[in-house]
Amino acid sequence: MIMGRRAQLRLLAVALLLLLPVLAACGTEPQSILDPKSNNAREIHNLGKIFYWSALAVFVLVEGALVYTIIRYRQSKNPEPFHIHGNTKVEIAWTIAPAILVAFLAIMTYSTQAKITTFPENPFVVRAIGHQWWWEFEYPELGISTAGDMYIPAGRDIKVELQSKDVVHSFWVPKLMGKTDTLPGLTNYLWFNAEEPGEYYGQCAEFCGEQHALMRFKVIARPQAEFDAWAAAMKEPPPAPPQSAGLCLGCHTFDATKPSTVGPNLRNFGSRAWIAAGALENTPEHLAAWLHNPEAVKPGNLMSTVVKPGVLTDAQIQELVTYLERLKVE
Repeated sequence: MIMGRRAQLRLLAVALLLLLPVLAACGTEPQSILDPKSNNAREIHNLGKIFYWSALAVFVLVEGALVYTIIRYRQSKNPEPFHIHGNTKVEIAWTIAPAILVAFLAIMTYSTQAKITTFPENPFVVRAIGHQWWWEFEYPELGISTAGDMYIPAGRDIKVELQSKDVVHSFWVPKLMGKTDTLPGLTNYLWFNAEEPGEYYGQCAEFCGEQHALMRFKVIARPQAEFDAWAAAMKEPPPAPPQSAGLCLGCHTFDATKPSTVGPNLRNFGSRAWIAAGALENTPEHLAAWLHNPEAVKPGNLMSTVVKPGVLTDAQIQELVTYLERLKVE
């Protein structure tokens, strides 16, 4: 059965209505490129708009010409077919016009790249190190390190040194910057300026193993005074760990001024929203499940080679949960 014109229009209208909620939600997603919150993200967003409107203009022109041709030369108006042997002027025009458009887009792209790769003077440096499957953050100027959440001062130029301990990862916070790979044995760089205090969600954007999807992190931008207070609190000695924490100390440290050897630094663990880089919400119940059997929560993680079911007693797990939840640095 051939669908009538009115039925086709109704179907198109319904499809557009169904798409409206999706399109309306695009800018409010935690990892949306349509809601830039930094200078570099805005440059990338503006470049994307240029590409979008250019593509839309090409689509309208091409499809408009196609529809015009179908209507103008339909069989009812032209019962006798006839041959067209070409039009030199039209052929030259449709060769030159795309070349001009591509050249324009190339110039805009290179201009944007130049802006976002020209580093400012005296930025605040943070070193982001990719692991399977979590992010480590070092502050060379402050002599501290943390994991999972990258704290920065809002309104200040931030230079990120990107490194990897194992495989290729990609550092991406859509609202703040474009994604940049972290490569073993090589340091990459990016910079941005978070214009407003807030929390911005990031993600590894390069497939790096079976738990690639659970390699999340947050950039927490705070006013300078609050950031300074956080940094000062991070330098303070942590509470004395319980005896059951002896197993943890082989891979972790509870002191932000000392680097961890294998696993994340746990100094501000209690302040983190997630466990295992996004695998679970940070609650006492989830933490107990993670300490009991990390392999069941996040298969393939390094911790599961040491911590297996039965290695820690229920009493030790509860003692560790209580201690780790106390490690809050606000």
